[in-house]
Amino acid sequence: MLLDYLTDLSMATIGVDDPENDIGKFYASLKDGNEFEMDKIAVLGILLGKGTKAEKATALYKRFNVQGIVPKEKFETMLSIMIELSV
Repeated sequence: MLLDYLTDLSMATIGVDDPENDIGKFYASLKDGNEFEMDKIAVLGILLGKGTKAEKATALYKRFNVQGIVPKEKFETMLSIMIELSV
């Protein structure tokens, strides 16, 4: 599933499953136990992917949108992920 998701986002998939290389270690940091945190991967793909600022803002909105709005909890989650990925 992760490889399909990364491919859809046009992200590199080489080494994703290899815990011995830097890419594998990075993706392992996006896991919560044995499961990938898909919100983190989505935000990463949106921020690193091609597109204008407006297109990226729209993509983030669509990812965290619930019935036409982004609830405070979802907005806080999105910001937390963005901060975590940036440091």
